[in-house]
Amino acid sequence: MHDPMAPSPSVDVLIAEEEPHLWEVLRAVLEEKGYRCNVAANGPAAVARARQLPPLLVFLDLAKPGSDSLSVARQLRADPQTRHLHILRLSDRTDAKTRRQAQQAGCEMFMTKPLDGSVL
Repeated sequence: MHDPMAPSPSVDVLIAEEEPHLWEVLRAVLEEKGYRCNVAANGPAAVARARQLPPLLVFLDLAKPGSDSLSVARQLRADPQTRHLHILRLSDRTDAKTRRQAQQAGCEMFMTKPLDGSVL
């Protein structure tokens, strides 16, 4: 049986999400479209996996203080090995302040939940 948390030999998308049911859905949709995915359940794991196997895109949806999406985005942007990655912030908040904070932290894209699979 495949361990969903085990890194793939190469990766297109890193999904950093604390809720297993959410990353399972996102991963299924992306893999159905042909993308290779890795998953990280917290901020430190997301940074480590991005350094280990740099993806093309990082989906960030983390809320734990100190390893939230914005902190992870800043860490990835500060590291020469990962600063080039495309970062997308997922959030259930749609206000301008949340979008601005994501952009200031280094997120290039912003999507609100619930996600529309056709938009991905």
